[in-house]
Amino acid sequence: MRSGQLRPYAEADETSLAIDPNYAPAYSGLGYIAACENDLVSAAQHLERALALDPSPDSLSNVSTFLESLGRLQEALPIAEALVQRDPVNLIDLPNLGIAQLRTGQFDASIASFRTVLNLSPARAAAHHHICVALLFKGDASAAAARDRAREERDLAAHRPVHGLSRARAQDGV
Repeated sequence: MRSGQLRPYAEADETSLAIDPNYAPAYSGLGYIAACENDLVSAAQHLERALALDPSPDSLSNVSTFLESLGRLQEALPIAEALVQRDPVNLIDLPNLGIAQLRTGQFDASIASFRTVLNLSPARAAAHHHICVALLFKGDASAAAARDRAREERDLAAHRPVHGLSRARAQDGV
């Protein structure tokens, strides 16, 4: 029996397999859940079964993330690259690629990946963070600090109208 927040998802996948024992997305989901629960053997078995049945982008994404979590970056990276090449605006696979690039020392490529993430979704704070980390690894602390200050200023500017309105309402007695 599974515990925690992932239990309903695991139960749904298990129900799917009771209906169709060859339903690859259910194996992929169970593999992801097992990896989250640190049951690495089960994760590998489920993900291998999912790939054998149907090497779908979702299954490949879970495999890439799993390999990366195991430190098998040289195996994870080509999968992540292929997924992003297939779907260059996927906001799950694109950050995963950027992290794999960062962890393999491909700092310029990682920065480019995270800039693409920010072009697609400017509020992704983690993308700003990863760009700063890549800049630090490149030895450019001043660029990382400048980027972080600019991010903080953007965040503050985004909140100023809200604060301004709340002060106005308080002054108006509302």
